[in-house]
Amino acid sequence: MAELPTRIDVLDLFCGDLRRLKQLAQRHPRKVFVGVDHVGLPVPAMASLPSNLRFVQSHALAFLRSRLEPASVRFVNIDYGVHHLTDKTERRELFSRINYSLVPGGKLYVTTSNQLDVYPHALLVKEAQEAGLKVTRQRPLMPKPGASQSTFVMKHARGMVVGQRPGFEPINGAPRVPDSTRLIFTKPRR
Repeated sequence: MAELPTRIDVLDLFCGDLRRLKQLAQRHPRKVFVGVDHVGLPVPAMASLPSNLRFVQSHALAFLRSRLEPASVRFVNIDYGVHHLTDKTERRELFSRINYSLVPGGKLYVTTSNQLDVYPHALLVKEAQEAGLKVTRQRPLMPKPGASQSTFVMKHARGMVVGQRPGFEPINGAPRVPDSTRLIFTKPRR
């Protein structure tokens, strides 16, 4: 396995194709970015990564168990990935290992979909708090005007289709309700 830097500014678990992380790495060349996903990237995509971005093909928990030092990460992001961990013990271990790897004052952002994630936000908050993280904000994410909820989920959940079959048009005038929620946690500065 390739060596990882001892300090990571942004760790993106369940990162998908790295498109967004690659843009961030290009905009912030002095920051260190690491993306982790169980699905590998094509060779051309790996060859075109900025020098401050690493990709690791691994299950998120396996990566957290074996590759990180304590207090070595400033920011962890999980977009629409919590539903991959169906076991309560795995989710608790995920939050515990993230807390272990975050620097004091470090942040964890978890974006969940009300349609994809089968775990209530209150349960995720409780499990993260049990791991020592403090919830600092819960913010609903609204679909753009004119977009149906399922269109919003399709755009933000790496191609997953929920509630809308191909060829069906969004319903005009559908009520705009929060489809996703961003939970923000902080590691206390003890």
